[in-house]
Amino acid sequence: MLERCLAELSQHLPTPSEEENVKREGNARPDRLPQEELITIKQAEGILGVSRWKIAKMREEGELTDYDRNGQIRLSRREVEAAKIWYSIPKGKV
Repeated sequence: MLERCLAELSQHLPTPSEEENVKREGNARPDRLPQEELITIKQAEGILGVSRWKIAKMREEGELTDYDRNGQIRLSRREVEAAKIWYSIPKGKV
């Protein structure tokens, strides 16, 4: 079970070179990610089955990368889908 989760997780995570291309001083540059890859906090709440406060904590702890897009916070759909596997499913949130 754990091996399957890890295999799924690795498919959803960006490669180290992709991460380096988009990260800048703790926040990533959204202009380097396709628009369809970015989702709102509200959308992430629905995917993960958690509150916005939990998402804020995950962002603070570096578990989710936030992207500032013209003053609006966005998250990577890939990271949120990966968090669903390692966080929400084991806790029975989804």
